[in-house]
Amino acid sequence: MDYSIMGKRGRRIRAVLDGQFWLVVGVLGVLVVGGGYITYDAYADPGVHVEQRPGTSAEFVGEFDHRGTVQSPNPVYPTGETLANREAYFSRLTPRLNGAFTYTYDASRSGDVRADVDLELRIRSVGEANEGGQGIEYWSVTRRVNATEAASLSPGETVRVAFSRNVTELFNETRQIDERVGGTPGTKEVRLVAVVDTEGEVNDREVARTQEYPVRFSDDDSIYRVDDPGRVVNTTSTNRTVTVQNTYGPIRRGGAPLAFVLGLVGLIGLAVARYRGGIELTDAERAYMTYERSRAEFDDWITTARLDPETFAGERIDVETLDGLVDVAIDSDRRVLQDVATDTCYCRVDDLVYRYEPPPEPPEGPLATLGEQGGLAGDGRIDEWSDDAGGESVKDGGEITGKDDGTGEKGDSEIMDQQANDDGTGDTT
Repeated sequence: MDYSIMGKRGRRIRAVLDGQFWLVVGVLGVLVVGGGYITYDAYADPGVHVEQRPGTSAEFVGEFDHRGTVQSPNPVYPTGETLANREAYFSRLTPRLNGAFTYTYDASRSGDVRADVDLELRIRSVGEANEGGQGIEYWSVTRRVNATEAASLSPGETVRVAFSRNVTELFNETRQIDERVGGTPGTKEVRLVAVVDTEGEVNDREVARTQEYPVRFSDDDSIYRVDDPGRVVNTTSTNRTVTVQNTYGPIRRGGAPLAFVLGLVGLIGLAVARYRGGIELTDAERAYMTYERSRAEFDDWITTARLDPETFAGERIDVETLDGLVDVAIDSDRRVLQDVATDTCYCRVDDLVYRYEPPPEPPEGPLATLGEQGGLAGDGRIDEWSDDAGGESVKDGGEITGKDDGTGEKGDSEIMDQQANDDGTGDTT
């Protein structure tokens, strides 16, 4: 595992947690409270709601069937042939129309009704409809054709009423009636209407209803048309109110507990980390993060290289920040060189050498803090300060060039050589 990456990432996470601690606590608290409430609502107390569900239903059905028998010789239909359920019949060949009306009902549970069926012939003259949609009725004549009754009709049983009428004679009679009343400008209508009265009990409920089923005849020269609506179904239904326990989908049933657990674990972990001081950044970590941000920001002005100690001999000026060193380079139209061995940054302007030494990287590892002084730094190098053989403190990396008297300060190689000798005495070069 690359702990250098983990170390950087851990410091950034801790910096966010440290700076936005109470905001993070608030978010985790919302997860705990919201997830807990929804979890309780979904499992412990889902609640109930009221639904309307289909109850009982019943269908009342009325239907005509009709036929005409060919009575006159012709080159198309044999005499005596029956033409049934047509939209039009021949006035000369099939003047008489025979048929029947059938009535039945069906119930989802039970039923027992009395059904009275009357077939009525209704002839009238009616004018054009007014703005209200009602036509003026000039005259009307109603005659009973046939009637029957069923005292006890169970679901699925039928009652049937037959009829037989000469339709061409009905048209002639209609014209005669209109002439006798002086003539009217209205339209002459001939209708056969089945009037059904139903009383009784269907699906344990009282029923009392009257329904009309009409068939209209119209004269069209040598034929007459039958306007039959076909099978007419009237449906009645009831709804029942039921109380149903609420149910929730997998997202709510699984997501809410997960949010609760994540929020709770997050709060506990955050509290423990803060109590142990694992969140707050040390001064060294803050300094190094400041350096990292500056290094990334001014990357275009910095060139990494392997530098010889004699490269930047001359009067030296230490700059406190990398930003300041880059400002010097920009103002003097120079580049900043960074030694890959020590990470120290240099910029030469005439006889002056400006130098910035980055802070040591804190120990690597996720959410780690600085190690003990004298231990290994985060980049794997010897810690910033070490004691030489003479007991004097020497800066890691030392001076790049020696003093004029030739004594100079000890560099990295001298210190490493001293540490490498088993007898504790180092060779100096």
